[in-house]
Amino acid sequence: AWVVRLDTEGNLLWERILGGEDATDARSVRRVAGDSLVIVGSWGLPDGSRDAFLAKFDLDGNQLWHTTLSEVGDNVGYSVAELSDGAYALGGFSTLVAGRSMLLAKVGSTGVPQWVNHIDGGTGEWEGRSIREDYSGGLVLSGITTSYGNGAEDFYMARTDALGYWVSGPSFGTAAGEQCWDMDLVSDGGYVMVGTTWGAEMNHSSVYVVKN
Repeated sequence: AWVVRLDTEGNLLWERILGGEDATDARSVRRVAGDSLVIVGSWGLPDGSRDAFLAKFDLDGNQLWHTTLSEVGDNVGYSVAELSDGAYALGGFSTLVAGRSMLLAKVGSTGVPQWVNHIDGGTGEWEGRSIREDYSGGLVLSGITTSYGNGAEDFYMARTDALGYWVSGPSFGTAAGEQCWDMDLVSDGGYVMVGTTWGAEMNHSSVYVVKN
């Protein structure tokens, strides 16, 4: 994993490399309270599997802490959000169950994991790609599923309580397949998801935007 900070002119201020002999990838970064940075991704292991990880740096590039979430199989972090209580929520996927499940975790402000949870429909493939805290204090994790919807892969948005337990989850898409890559909350209390669709009858992929 490679972490780089640039100044306002695009000049390199510092760079840091995380990981050892096994493949380690950073997927997302957020600036958080206290002028710090939190990075999320996957940490390669000698047996070829991966653990989801979070690492926190100050703005000078000093690593403050690093934590991994270890379960059987692959566990990959795609997104991180700072929560109102100062902790962090991670969203990604896990192969702990058959296929892939959405992975949610909460890590305290000092890097101590507080809980790990999973969302899946019992079958098919699920991935969490973007996580946010919603207006009620619960979590929203957007991504993809093959278990519900119109066929192939569809957008899926999981709403959970503050402990990561599923509350509701609509799917959106066409029979041709979609990939959801990001999501955010909007001022009217709704959500916007963006990604790719192959269902626009154009013989190629198109941008797909959904507001819920």
